[in-house]
Amino acid sequence: MPCFVQPHGLINDIEAAIRRFWLGSGDGKPLAWISWTKLCRPKEVEGIGFRDLKAFNLVLLAKQAWRILTYPDLLLSQILKARYFPSGDIWTATPGYRPSATCRSILAARSQLRACIRIHIGNGSSTAIWGDPWLLGEGKPVIFTPRPVYSSFPNSVSDIVDRNT
Repeated sequence: MPCFVQPHGLINDIEAAIRRFWLGSGDGKPLAWISWTKLCRPKEVEGIGFRDLKAFNLVLLAKQAWRILTYPDLLLSQILKARYFPSGDIWTATPGYRPSATCRSILAARSQLRACIRIHIGNGSSTAIWGDPWLLGEGKPVIFTPRPVYSSFPNSVSDIVDRNT
C-alpha cells in the first residue's frame, strides 16, 4: 500500500472480508447492526476506528511524496527525480507518455499532500503571494483575491516584508 495506488476492486474485497468477519456469524446473510461508515468513525466519535483503506492508501503515498520533498539527497529521491521530473519538481511533474505505476501513484498523492502542506517562508524571495500555500491557520493556505493585473503590486512575500522590523 505505501508504494502503489491499490485497485478499488481489491480494496473493496478487503473491506468486504473485514465486514464479513466482524458482522457475520455463520450461515446465511449476516445482519448488520450498525453501518460500515459508523464503524469506520474514530473511537472519539462513537465508532470502532476501522480504517478507510482508500484514504489510508493515499495517505501512505503522500508520505512517500513528502519524503521525496524533504529528503532530496536520498538515493530513492534522486532516482525518482531523474526519471520522472528531471527538469522540475514533484509539483510541476506531468505523467508524460505511458507513465509507470510508481509515477502515477506519486502524482495521485500530490493533491493529498498539497491540501495540508505550508511553505516555510525563510527570506520569502521564492514564495509567491498568490500561488503558494504560505498562510498559517485553520483556513485555506492561499490568497483567493485575484492579483491586480495592471498594477505594480509585489509578487513575492519578500517584497512585502519590512526588513527593519
